[in-house]
Amino acid sequence: MREEDLRVVASLVDWSNSDKVLNKVFYEKYGKILEEKLTNFQECKAQMKDCIKNNYGDSMVPRTPKLFASMMMMWRIVLLEASTL
Repeated sequence: MREEDLRVVASLVDWSNSDKVLNKVFYEKYGKILEEKLTNFQECKAQMKDCIKNNYGDSMVPRTPKLFASMMMMWRIVLLEASTL
């Protein structure tokens, strides 16, 4: 396109709504992908929490370094979730 054509197109656009248009374009391009990745991450995190609870949630399980590391990982996940709210 030539510069004159771009100027004509720009003069026809209502720039008072440009933020809404740009937000919609950004959401269509990136927002849906980010929402999908967030959903996948939350599902994975829930599965990890359930696995840790199932494996190490019993109070009869002796405390071992492996248990401690798993519990710390679970707490990091919980703190990460709280910090993103």
